[in-house]
Amino acid sequence: MDDERRHGRTTPAERKGILAASAIALVGLGAIAWTVSGAGSTDGPFAWVSVVVGYLIGAWCLAFAGWFTVTYLRQRRSARRFSDPFGDGDSEAIARAASEAGLADVRTVLFVSPRGIGRSRMAAEYLRALTLGTHDIEAAGVAPEPASALDHVLLVAVTAVDRAVFDTRRPPQRVSAALVDRAHLVVRIGCPGAFRVPSGVAVRDWDVPDPLGGDLEQASQVRGQLRRHVEELAGELGLAHRSLDLRDRVVPGQRHVFAAARAAELRPPVERDDESAWMSTHAEARLLVEIADAPERAAEINGRGPRRPDFVVPWLISAGAASSAFARELEWRALGSPSPLSAAEDAVARVVDGLVTIGALRPFSDARRLELRRSGRAQRDVDDPPERWPVGLAGEYPAMAEARSTAEDLATFEVVPDRMLAAYPDLDVEGDAWAAAAAAARAVRRG
Repeated sequence: MDDERRHGRTTPAERKGILAASAIALVGLGAIAWTVSGAGSTDGPFAWVSVVVGYLIGAWCLAFAGWFTVTYLRQRRSARRFSDPFGDGDSEAIARAASEAGLADVRTVLFVSPRGIGRSRMAAEYLRALTLGTHDIEAAGVAPEPASALDHVLLVAVTAVDRAVFDTRRPPQRVSAALVDRAHLVVRIGCPGAFRVPSGVAVRDWDVPDPLGGDLEQASQVRGQLRRHVEELAGELGLAHRSLDLRDRVVPGQRHVFAAARAAELRPPVERDDESAWMSTHAEARLLVEIADAPERAAEINGRGPRRPDFVVPWLISAGAASSAFARELEWRALGSPSPLSAAEDAVARVVDGLVTIGALRPFSDARRLELRRSGRAQRDVDDPPERWPVGLAGEYPAMAEARSTAEDLATFEVVPDRMLAAYPDLDVEGDAWAAAAAAARAVRRG
């Protein structure tokens, strides 16, 4: 069900919900029509009761249908953003390529190699890195055998650069009729015709040599071939992400929000492959997480009791926290920056400057930033008091973390909800507070 939703398809449960909501809406309209038509001709002391009940039933049914429609549309919009968190995929071209390849409806992929410990597992891990959990992917072997210690070292060494390390010590599974029947696509690597595939299941045969048994250079060449095959397959499957380069991948476990719109005035148009454009887009994604959480962050700070600041904190973001998160992303991507934090701070600062220019962010005064720092330090002293820190060299790391947290407390900005929603309309799916702010902004525009 999740994979259908994330690819923009209506799931069976959603179709049932739509039919039910439609039926309830018709009942509501019918109840109101019946009440209107019979209101003037009904006699008796309880005539008003039937009129009120009829209107109440009709109003409740229509209100429920309206609530369902709004909730469903917000969910669908969020689902579309999940498959392409940076908004940089050409969805029409991707869907067209998948349709031409005949694999647009594939949701379960089975990779099979002779032993099931090398090529099939590598291909499965590579494809998992691109699907973001939208597909079920399995790996199996025709005649499985456990990996030797040398095989394990070779596979880990050759795939570590791709952040695709997997447990080669887990016994491989044998390909079976049940596995094949459950798959929408079977990819046989180095074993064409080794087993029967039902006529309704798509098949691909890849001629890729075994990486095991050779040296590291040969294994690296096989890795390159598998990467190219998987990237081509990603295009045939209609995936928004089709590159295994660390620069292009979505970092595992990294959160993204669904604010798809990009404010044109934030930065001048640049080429897609321009380095500053890449840095700005990814810095913006980290800052958007802070923006989406701004209501909860303000509530947490205002709820610190005696440790709260001496003013009521409005919605706020920490550009410092966004920079820290972006620096960790740059380290994961191994982009070779001599100072990831400095590069991250520069990129986030450019986005922040753009949002300040259009009035979506407002700098705090120095006095308020110092008060936020005092409150944050007091709260951390309660949550993780210094007397619990390790003694010796290990104690330097909590101290460094505290120094960074202090810097993040100082790099704070107030969020102006209506201006921020003008830049990122899809923020209204990021919780009740943003939805209420969007409704208020629409009411002001109508008024």
